[in-house]
Amino acid sequence: MTPDKELRTVYKIMSDEGRLYVEVPGVKNLMNSYEMDFLQLLQNAHTYHFTLESLTNLLKMNYFDLLLGNEKINSVFIKSKNHANYSDAIVNDYSNVMTYIQKVERLRIPRSIVINILKTIGLLGPIRYLYRKIS
Repeated sequence: MTPDKELRTVYKIMSDEGRLYVEVPGVKNLMNSYEMDFLQLLQNAHTYHFTLESLTNLLKMNYFDLLLGNEKINSVFIKSKNHANYSDAIVNDYSNVMTYIQKVERLRIPRSIVINILKTIGLLGPIRYLYRKIS
């Protein structure tokens, strides 16, 4: 089933006061996941890949408004009170996504070298643990 069909079904059964929570891996969260490797993100069990902007666009077209969200893509949507044509409100973030992916790719190679060194000397686990504690 396509996302549009699923969202139409959700819209029909959701109350006007309801909230729709959507959590998916965010393309613009690569700096913090998948070892900064875009190809690892694509190997995930997801058919569609989103930025917060592209997910918001999809939900706008299906009469939902973004209440809050982040690029990790933890997001909350509400039913839109306005069923206007959203085609004017759609934002194309293609160039921003490409710039982000290129930046991550430039950083990934040196980062992987550091990770391999930390693995070799047995410090990767403790450093990851500390990083997660402080972030």
